[in-house]
Amino acid sequence: MWILLLILQINLNNHSEYWVGQDSLNEHFESHGSIVLKLKSFGLITDYLAEDNLFNTPKKFKIFPFLTVSSAHIKLEMGYIQKIATSGMLINQTNDIQFKRFRYLKGLSVLLQKNKGAIAFFTGNPYDYTFDGLTYTSSQDSQDILRGITLKGERGFLYAEAGYIRLNHRNMPASYAFDEIMGTEIGISKNRYSFTLDFALKRGVNYITYTRKKGYGIFGSLEIIPSSWNLLIQFASYDSINFNKYNLPPVPLRTEILPTEGMSDRGGSLTVYYPFSHGNLEIGAGSLFDLKEKNPISPFSGKAFQEAYLQADLYLSRGISITIKPGYERRLRIEPEYIFLKNFYLQSDLDLSSLFPVEIFSRADRFTEDTLIYSKFTLNTTFYPTENLNLQLLLEYATKNVARYNFEHFWPSIGLSWNIEGGYISIFYGKQRGGLVCSGGMCRITPRFNGLKLVFEKSI
Repeated sequence: MWILLLILQINLNNHSEYWVGQDSLNEHFESHGSIVLKLKSFGLITDYLAEDNLFNTPKKFKIFPFLTVSSAHIKLEMGYIQKIATSGMLINQTNDIQFKRFRYLKGLSVLLQKNKGAIAFFTGNPYDYTFDGLTYTSSQDSQDILRGITLKGERGFLYAEAGYIRLNHRNMPASYAFDEIMGTEIGISKNRYSFTLDFALKRGVNYITYTRKKGYGIFGSLEIIPSSWNLLIQFASYDSINFNKYNLPPVPLRTEILPTEGMSDRGGSLTVYYPFSHGNLEIGAGSLFDLKEKNPISPFSGKAFQEAYLQADLYLSRGISITIKPGYERRLRIEPEYIFLKNFYLQSDLDLSSLFPVEIFSRADRFTEDTLIYSKFTLNTTFYPTENLNLQLLLEYATKNVARYNFEHFWPSIGLSWNIEGGYISIFYGKQRGGLVCSGGMCRITPRFNGLKLVFEKSI
């Protein structure tokens, strides 16, 4: 018994949040994490998600257990598989904690690998729980069945991956009840450059007419490092490649916005990075537009997004550093209810921690919203009284009350965070403006908040 306890590895991870609103006293509690038991080549992992709030009845409590058995060349997973992902654009069922999106595949996965080659098979029902700002909801049909096979290989400077994924719909007529996607990724990596090319074909079904439809996706990335500086060029063209939101096509922009989520996007970006003796300089520009529109920059009914920025990281004397970043963004039908939104901004981040325990972030935005023009200013000051404690004062102010910000113009808040061994505890009180939040090409509108938030995170 004692020998078993000595070789048994146990890991516990938990993240808990409690919110209470000042305006309506609406409450929200959530807790998610994992319990991991490992014994040599065997592992039992159980994720959990609990939620209780006034927006949602009944209460939620979900558990997602899965068993893993591995050896030198074989890995077997059964249950709620946590990570099913290809490096290209075929499928991605990984969790996004920052975006509060939990994705699993309830089924079986087999991985065979030797040397630098691997082949994987998987089958199961997909599960997706995403936080919409008020509660966790499921955006995928757990009755669907995903099956796939992927092959990977690496030889010298060349890397390749290919795969085929099939999605069977149980709630549709049998002859039309499937979507499929197939593709390949090729990568070349040398000392002075690296190149990646993804290509995928999709064969799907129109859910209204029950007819077949086609789609494709192309993504390319070229990085050149002539000497100390480097150049990154990315290109994407997506036509109906969104595989029922089971895949997340790569986003070629620093701002992680994919206007149509892979249904009709084309564009690219150019980034130059240049280090010098007292800092770094980065210049970037990118654009995505609706490929089905005749005028891509200003489409009649489609979506478009452009960005450009210059970022300078300067390391001054006595350990002081400052980051200065002017930039420009242009959004066309990206946010609901707004056709045109243009923004010029200037932001800076001053770190004085080597002299004083203070870091100051500021940003000024100048918006043109259809025919309305207004500005917004942000000042975020963080104090570090001790090594494990920080106090944050945040002030945001808009020059006009606009519908985009729920006709509010001032958002003050205060936060306190205490780092503990294996985690942290934080307290927030004040106002948070709502708005568009994007991660990996997926976007959602988060509601405004006015009240108290408590967060506890711990790993054992």
